[in-house]
Amino acid sequence: MVIRRLDQIDIRILLRDAIPSHSSDAKMCAAVLFYKGDRILTRSTATKYTTKHMTDLETHPIPDSVDPDDWSLRITGAIERTHEYTRADMRALPLETFTQDFECVEGWVATGLDWRGVRVGDLLERAAPTTEGYGLVRSMDEGYACSFKLDRLRDAVIAVEVDGESLPVEHGGPARFVPTDEGRDCWESVKWVTEIQISETEPVDADTAGEIALGSDDI
Repeated sequence: MVIRRLDQIDIRILLRDAIPSHSSDAKMCAAVLFYKGDRILTRSTATKYTTKHMTDLETHPIPDSVDPDDWSLRITGAIERTHEYTRADMRALPLETFTQDFECVEGWVATGLDWRGVRVGDLLERAAPTTEGYGLVRSMDEGYACSFKLDRLRDAVIAVEVDGESLPVEHGGPARFVPTDEGRDCWESVKWVTEIQISETEPVDADTAGEIALGSDDI
């Protein structure tokens, strides 16, 4: 529902039930979404519950296109050297650990998650981009992709573990793209990441993550 327009920016309210998997009590959450045309600019969410364990979080069905046994990560596009990494390859690279809260537009926050994985900047250094433009992060979930400027992309991590254990498939395993900067949106954390494609221009049409993440709700 569009409630007001300010300088061509639509302000929309999303209301839905947020049901933690560890609770039988439904909780209502609200999100205020800021659009310009069809593009999501930002959002503000009223948080209704928090958890410290990823296993407490509600999960969604795993898409048919996701096959963890067939997973690999490709670095493609405007680069000097194309690379493809298997699960074993990723484990053999230097891994970093960082702690981060994860806030979802559905109205919950997972606090203090310990992610462990490979810094994207290390992968790009091996690939040698020929532009300082953009990177499109694609998921094994067909059609789901999110674009980033290269400076943001470098700071992100391809996580293979969370809280000391291998990342479960229902939460994006075997590998999940996790932005590390402030102001990140939940849909930018791409589960089952399978490709990072570098380009000189912003891949606007292919950047579907925000719309897909919110498109199943009545806005």
